[in-house]
Amino acid sequence: MRYLYFHGNASQARPIRHHLLAYLDACASRAHLAELHGRLVRAHLTSDSFVAGRLIALLASPAARHDMRYARKVFDGMAQPNAFVWNCMIRGATAVAG
Repeated sequence: MRYLYFHGNASQARPIRHHLLAYLDACASRAHLAELHGRLVRAHLTSDSFVAGRLIALLASPAARHDMRYARKVFDGMAQPNAFVWNCMIRGATAVAG
């Protein structure tokens, strides 16, 4: 999987945002989401509200067993979460409670 995360040679490893977003949707378990979250942190993409929102939404989904603790960790790691990220967090919390 590693070769799809970066463009160019190893010295110019620049993540491709749309590939990472595609991998978010393809993650089948919480372990895969945690691995991808680590890659997003190393690529400095966790401040991207769309990427963080998608990750939070997936963590709150049944595929990740509604892991709201981890979703909260991602949420708390953002400097300024916008309305989209807040909405993903609220939807996840209501899915767990409902």
